[in-house]
Amino acid sequence: MSGALIHRQNVQRQQGLRLSFHNEHISDSVTLLNPSYYGNGQQERQYMRAELFKVINLRNNFAYPLAGSYFEAGVAQTFSWIRQERPLRQPVQSM
Repeated sequence: MSGALIHRQNVQRQQGLRLSFHNEHISDSVTLLNPSYYGNGQQERQYMRAELFKVINLRNNFAYPLAGSYFEAGVAQTFSWIRQERPLRQPVQSM
């Protein structure tokens, strides 16, 4: 899930802020084979990402530019946390 707030000063200049939330899951077989995939036998991870960006587009034609310049810069920060949940159970071996 994500959302953005973009300020467009004119056709050539814009800046904005993007926020996104990510929720990733892996199967239990991946966790059994590699418990350190997400760490501590976790099967999911969640994180939030914030991005700031600035675009300056001084090209003479946006579709097929022949002259001019284009500048785009951005910075981002990811905030993650570990969700506390029960560890994955080991399969029961029959005798």
